[in-house]
Amino acid sequence: MVLANVAETRTLGTFILQRRKALKMTQSDFIQRLSKYPGVKSYADNIAVYWEKDKAMPPLDDPKFVKALADVLGVSESDILEAAGFSLEENAPGELPPDIEQMLRSATPAQRKKALAMLRLMLDAANDEAQQS
Repeated sequence: MVLANVAETRTLGTFILQRRKALKMTQSDFIQRLSKYPGVKSYADNIAVYWEKDKAMPPLDDPKFVKALADVLGVSESDILEAAGFSLEENAPGELPPDIEQMLRSATPAQRKKALAMLRLMLDAANDEAQQS
């Protein structure tokens, strides 16, 4: 049972904080559990403060990290991405939402690479959920 859902929160940081508290984890417990996942780097305990206060963004362009974060918080990968402000809205085939299109036009090559990784992750998560339905 998810006690804090995406619709009830405003930011990814708030979502992480509410889920962590609902699961009765300290920030240290949360970071330790997260860092145990294969392919996820070790983090200092204080990084949770920065994520929960939206002063730093977790590496959402890393699919292994998003999977680990979702598992530790007991939610889906789509919930994580939605809490971060990403969604797969219905658009005409081949069209991007205007805000994403504008962001990609003004992005550096490195930012475009990260955006592409995030879009792939979102599509994979949506496909996984569709297959489970």
